[in-house]
Amino acid sequence: MFKINEEYSHMPFVAECIDKKIQLCCLKLNNVWKVHYYDEGIWKKLATGTADDATECCPTAYWDVEGNHWIISFIAGGSTVGNWENVGFMLYVKYGIEDDAAVTQVCPADTGYVTKGQIVFASKYGPIYNYLEDDKTIITLQSFIKYIYRVSYNPSDPAQMLISAVTNKDTVLSFIIDIYKNEAYILTDNGEPCYKCCILNGEVYYCRKRKDGQFEERKIVKAENPLFTKVRIKLFVKSVETMKNEFAEAAENDEDF
Repeated sequence: MFKINEEYSHMPFVAECIDKKIQLCCLKLNNVWKVHYYDEGIWKKLATGTADDATECCPTAYWDVEGNHWIISFIAGGSTVGNWENVGFMLYVKYGIEDDAAVTQVCPADTGYVTKGQIVFASKYGPIYNYLEDDKTIITLQSFIKYIYRVSYNPSDPAQMLISAVTNKDTVLSFIIDIYKNEAYILTDNGEPCYKCCILNGEVYYCRKRKDGQFEERKIVKAENPLFTKVRIKLFVKSVETMKNEFAEAAENDEDF
């Protein structure tokens, strides 16, 4: 998987459903990161409808059985063109990989994803908001984490959030949290953090920094010796607060929202 000829590649994600499989990543077009999907042996740009100079990142997807198509989420923003200039970074959803498939805005976010019955998003400073069915959970990470660069999930175990971050000392971290099992893991490959990784059926792909390159000048590689080191979840998570989400509460009270 992730056979890519381009010099730089980023943000891998892979999912499958019975006989269907999708690979997503970000590749540069005119020096701007754009979401691509793998089809018929080549990488094709996903028609997102965003401005040409808008950065796209954090792609994920799940198969919608009822709609018979992939539902893809991604983050986009940073444009300086016309009406896009003041939009900011947003979480989007696209209902199918076809060029004319509908795209909708979900909410402002620097990172996040949408999967069946769940919306997760965060600014790079946190916290992480997790809307799952009728619940809203606010996950606050420990104060030594300076920036959150990606929040994704493991399609083989969707309760596992995959988080890439940087500490106040500019140390890169890749870790997994499961707030329902109260578990956490540090994820490395031969001692290297698996930055902005994806996982499927035990295989790990991540973004390795190019030699002498800038911080985000990376290429997707397969982990040779992935190591999942179990740690206490409190190492990374300061607090978890769960409540009924605004939408469920409004519906229960028969209010307009």
